[in-house]
Amino acid sequence: MGVSLKQVFDIDQILSIMTLPEVKSKAFSGNVDLFTPIVNSESGWFIGINNGQLVGIINAIQINPVTIEFHPYSINKLTSRELIKSFYGYFLKTPREVNKLICMIPECFPKTVNLALRTGFIDEGYLKESYNRDNKLYGVRVFGITKQEIEAFLNG
Repeated sequence: MGVSLKQVFDIDQILSIMTLPEVKSKAFSGNVDLFTPIVNSESGWFIGINNGQLVGIINAIQINPVTIEFHPYSINKLTSRELIKSFYGYFLKTPREVNKLICMIPECFPKTVNLALRTGFIDEGYLKESYNRDNKLYGVRVFGITKQEIEAFLNG
């Protein structure tokens, strides 16, 4: 059946998902108690459901008229690709001027880097010493994908 997305606006629901152990370990480098999700016209939250089960949450932040910063957090690694592909379907329906997704992945998460590459993202840059995990600084890789590249990925 695949993963379906539902946009959510309830901060408590978002927090309950973001603080699940499977998500929290990837989403936060500091104190999770300081996290307050932003829900407004520029920051959307989407939950992924597969066969009635929660499989992940996505935060999409419009950083300019063309680009959305994309933060998927999968609960089940078996459905990670499907969660991202379901967001691609949503993204392709956004207004024409919105053309690009970017994601920034700390290099201490090599499986997430591989997932980005396996879902069509292109490595576009590197930010040195930009993420702190366990008092160690890591670089962050910047990935991007355009609507045209998403269509090629989904059709290829």
